[in-house]
Order: sequence, then C-alpha cells, then structure tokens
Amino acid sequence: MNDFDDYDDGFDEIMVSRLSGAGLPEMRLDAYRSWIADVAPPTDSQIEAFADYAASARSWYKHLPLNPPGALFQLYIDPHAGMDRVVLASGEISMLERTDETEAFHYSWRTTADYRERFGCLAFACGKGSALFQDAMLGDEPVLVDGNCLYPELRISKAVAERPPEEILEAGACGLTALVHPHATVDFLTSQLASRKRSVPERGEGESGTWAEILEWWRKGQEVRNAKGEPAYQAGDDPVLAALVEQEKVRQHRAMVEAMQRMRSVAFPGSSPQKAERKDRQ
Repeated sequence: MNDFDDYDDGFDEIMVSRLSGAGLPEMRLDAYRSWIADVAPPTDSQIEAFADYAASARSWYKHLPLNPPGALFQLYIDPHAGMDRVVLASGEISMLERTDETEAFHYSWRTTADYRERFGCLAFACGKGSALFQDAMLGDEPVLVDGNCLYPELRISKAVAERPPEEILEAGACGLTALVHPHATVDFLTSQLASRKRSVPERGEGESGTWAEILEWWRKGQEVRNAKGEPAYQAGDDPVLAALVEQEKVRQHRAMVEAMQRMRSVAFPGSSPQKAERKDRQ
C-alpha cells in the first residue's frame, strides 16, 4: 500500500486550492516593506542572472503564446525564495531550506544557498507554467513538496499566505512569449508557424517591432516557396531570421530586467543598487 493512499483525497483538495491561487488577501505596501526589511535589495548582476534563470525555469516554449504581448510574468521579492513549500495533509505549510541532502525534483532546482547567492530573494509567477508537486516523507508523515510558481504568494506563517502588494506586482510585470526559452530556436519557430497554416498567415493586430519583422520575413519565404510549389518554409541556415529571433530574445530579457529594476525601486525606496553591487562583489 502506498504511504500516500490514505491522504490522496486531502492532498487532491489542497492541490486544487493551491493551483487556483484565489482568495489570497493583498499585503499593504508598508507592511511588505517592513516584512522584507532584512532582505538585501537584488543587485543588477543578480537581476540579470535571474532573468536568464526565469527564462528557462519552465518549458515556456510549450506553454506560452508565440505572439506578443505573450503571457503575464510577475517578478517580486520573497524572503522565502529558493526554499521548498512542504504541504502536510492537514493543509499546514512549512518552508524548508534546500540543502545538498534535499532531493531535487526539477531541472530548475538549486540549493537555497546557491539560489540566494545567484539571485537574492527574487521570485517569479506565471499562470501559464506547469504545476510541480512531489510526494515525499517528513519524518513519518507523507507530505507534498510544492514548487508553486503559478501565482505570487508570500508565506507569512504556516497557516497564512498573502499576495504581494499590487504596486509591487504592477512594477514587476512584463509580457513574455515562447521565444524567451532557450529551446525556442529558429527551427522551432518556423515549424510552429508552418503547423498553424500551410499558407501565409493573415496579418494580425499587435504585430509590431521585432515580431512583425520576424513574421514578415517568414511570410516572404513562404510566398516564394508557395509560388514554386516547394514544401513549407524551413529555417535552415537563414542568418536574417536567426538574427531577428535573437533580437527578440534579447528584447524579452531586457523586459524582465527592467521590470525587476522597477520593482526593486518600489520595494526598496532610497536603496542604492550601485552600493549593493559593490558589496556583492567583495
């Protein structure tokens, strides 16, 4: 008999509740600032590193739309970032540090010490991500290890969770598409576009910037191949398209960085990232 059999119904209820992310009260901005008073503001280098981490922390190329503005990402400060949420059958939740002895259950997993050194207490949430739960044991009690990143949550105590202030979430918001992920290559993009329709897709609203250039170049390739009766456009060694895709990836990375910098200025008013950066390098 599985150790978890007697707890399945309770855990199922907990998972549904936690996946919904509904009903969390919002923390006031002044209370939030007091709560993170002992947290060091993230440095610029930690922000840059976290943008890279968040871009590959889930299989976004499977979950996010291709078209801008994409899906909403929310970046914020969580004093428990880099720790595991451990859910007991009773619904009580504890935050446990990840160590070298902790079982890793996802490729984005890092020890808490490594996470904090690289990223400080930065955290992200996106409702388009995949839910991560792992069965485990805490002493003699079955638990769920919850890798929540679907919605922003601050674990105030074992029984209480709150939503970060709207000012923080608004400042740390940005839209990301499937192209943010490293696996979203030129070949991936063209195969996705070709699978939508063998003919050239109609132009849609919101096509601007680099994305519009990508689509226009791809459409031209399709038109030439359609006229010649050739198979659907394949990227191959197309340097123009490769450069445009890379440009879009850089744009989305910059969008994350700028969102975190805005959020930092709201969360830590009057802080000096330059001083924090120098301290971080010492």
